[in-house]
Amino acid sequence: TGFVRVRSLRVVNRWHAYPVAREVTPFGHGAPTLWRVDCGSGPVNVHAERVIMFSGPSQAESVKKTIDGFGVWGTSILDLCIDEIKGYQITVGVAANIVTALSQGVFKIKGLYSAILAGDQDAVKARVDALTYARGVLGDLAIDADGDDYQIVGRGATGVKDVMDAVSAGLVSATGIPRIKLFGESPQGLGAATGADGELRQWFDRVQSRRQSYYAPK
Repeated sequence: TGFVRVRSLRVVNRWHAYPVAREVTPFGHGAPTLWRVDCGSGPVNVHAERVIMFSGPSQAESVKKTIDGFGVWGTSILDLCIDEIKGYQITVGVAANIVTALSQGVFKIKGLYSAILAGDQDAVKARVDALTYARGVLGDLAIDADGDDYQIVGRGATGVKDVMDAVSAGLVSATGIPRIKLFGESPQGLGAATGADGELRQWFDRVQSRRQSYYAPK
């Protein structure tokens, strides 16, 4: 290409760059040869050799024209995995709520039902509020030895890990990024170390291939 070094890079989105000249092929217009780029100080013409274009997933030209009117830009790469990303975020939030609710405090107050039937709801509420306040502030709990009781009831979280693993696997599949790179988690089980090295090698080879095929200056 003749490039010795790159002094700087200016990043713009597709709303600030559009082709003003393109190759002419027997099948119609080809790749852009000249771009009109607005870098903030006014639009300038930039030769295609000085432009590295991240066009998004491959699309037919007719589809691309519905996106930008020029048939150049594809859809966002996030469109391929946005549903999995949202699903992962929702699952993590639900799992966090489940963890915080793994235990539940239960007050046993003697004569509670009778007091409610007798219309002493205010007294019952005051009693529960006092017990809750004492437990929250002091860490200890004072209860009436004649009938009152307090227990912490545990709740199971069976299946949460399986759901998280399944959602994580879906996100890995949708993004194409190996688990060890996306989550920082190494594969488990026999041959885990070899599997992790293999995943990383495949990932680096893929990145290097895309650098040379798509992102290197032409």
